[in-house]
Amino acid sequence: MEMSHKTTSASTSSIRIRYYKPADGEHVRELFKTSLSVGADSPLHHLFRHELKSSRAFISYVAVFLGIATALAPKARQPIQLLTAAAFVIIGSTSFISHLLYTYGAFMAFVNGSIGGPDMQDVPRIYGMVPTTDPAKSGTLVPCGKNAFWVAETCVIGASGDLQTEVVGCIGLDINSSPGDTSAELRRLAVSSSCRGQGIARTLVRELVAHTRATGIETVWLRTSSSNVGALAAYRKLGFQVERAYDPFKNLDTHVLTMEVENCTL
Repeated sequence: MEMSHKTTSASTSSIRIRYYKPADGEHVRELFKTSLSVGADSPLHHLFRHELKSSRAFISYVAVFLGIATALAPKARQPIQLLTAAAFVIIGSTSFISHLLYTYGAFMAFVNGSIGGPDMQDVPRIYGMVPTTDPAKSGTLVPCGKNAFWVAETCVIGASGDLQTEVVGCIGLDINSSPGDTSAELRRLAVSSSCRGQGIARTLVRELVAHTRATGIETVWLRTSSSNVGALAAYRKLGFQVERAYDPFKNLDTHVLTMEVENCTL
């Protein structure tokens, strides 16, 4: 299927959706990493907010409070009382900081594992992208089946008249992780924090849906965690329904969302 580029207006540039190119690899991996870990609306930020309200954090707060209360007590002049107060504060604060560092390390290990996985290291092979036979589009990849991968890029005309582009979004469709050939997984949807609120995610999903209709895919599904608050809200606005939620790590829900292509109104 030959894809038509879609352009949406932005404040100082335009946004273009196109198929993935081999030169996009490093840009896509960095974009995916920063979309998960940088910014006030990133999953990492929401995960930290979740941990600050957890029972583990509450125990640390209590320990520090007891330490301070013991130190300020009217009779807290004996060495044993001061040592007890110091112990409460040190144990509480150390436990809290250690847990946050562990959470950060585990999250970044997941992120690095994701961008180091086959689908991010070898997009053309996993998503079935092959060189186009159109000589006018040399170096461009197109899907050879139901899988596909797209990027969104800003396009700005420079002072010298040259076209300057930057990858600011991406999305993939993978049928290999689904039973049958009428269901496919939406993967690696990411938008740069500097370009959010411009409808880029919606435009990427719209392009994906157009591809599913052309290739006979009836259901699109995805997985995301409860820490990905912004993505969950965006997916619901795009027409996805929460199919189920489960808790594999005891402290973080993983949601499975689905969308019937025939009901999509994008």
